Amino acid sequence: MSKFDSLQSSAQGRLGGTYVAGTDVNTGSYGAIQALSDVTFTTLTGTITNGASMTISAGQIVYGYFTVVTLAGGTAILYNA
Repeated sequence: MSKFDSLQSSAQGRLGGTYVAGTDVNTGSYGAIQALSDVTFTTLTGTITNGASMTISAGQIVYGYFTVVTLAGGTAILYNA
């Protein structure tokens, strides 16, 4: 599978995902984060520099490659990459 195919599959949710509502540390290979409510982060490790200071508004999707995601608040779906 090419990187484009993997990103497209992740964006379409074909690789599955994880619903996140708490402040537990989530580790894995994630290709997209969809905010179900406004989301803030304690940790966001991946292709976005200083991602922990970012806020994602409800309904937004951020694409990239993420390996560690810890929410400070909000709810989200982490789509597998």
